[in-house]
Amino acid sequence: MTWHKSFLRSVSAMNESVRDLLKQQSRQYFTRETQQVAMDNERDSSVVTETVPVLEERLSLHRREVEAGRVRVAIRTESEPQQLHAQLRSEAMAIERVAIGRELAAGETPPAPREEEDGKVLVIPVLEEVLVVEKRLVLREEIRLRRTTTTEEVTETVTLRRQHADIERLPPERHDPA
Repeated sequence: MTWHKSFLRSVSAMNESVRDLLKQQSRQYFTRETQQVAMDNERDSSVVTETVPVLEERLSLHRREVEAGRVRVAIRTESEPQQLHAQLRSEAMAIERVAIGRELAAGETPPAPREEEDGKVLVIPVLEEVLVVEKRLVLREEIRLRRTTTTEEVTETVTLRRQHADIERLPPERHDPA
């Protein structure tokens, strides 16, 4: 049953109740005098008496939630191999030993490590004490560390994953009020 049919039935029932109530009230207020006036009015055709009921309707509004539809979301993950290209840089040290064999003079400060060729070569002096009648500091050799930079192309296979959402609209669930 739709809401407007039930509304019309309730209004019709309310109208009948109001009519019955008006009839009961009019019976109570009728006296002999009003009956006499009514009979006089019936004899006199020029006077017409009519009763008009005044009615009032009241409306009450209620709300309820109704499912209008549903949605189903499914997430898929795809894997796709791709080739990556990159340049990898590495550094290596080449060690070169240079024999010096020079004695340091008495009171001479031993040489400290130094850089040569704009910082590409680091020279580290190696000192040695030699047993002689007297002890002398001899610069035996220098170690030269040369920095070289190489670049190589590498190819690596990696798997990338990507997700997709599939959306499907579904009709609302029907709930039978049992």
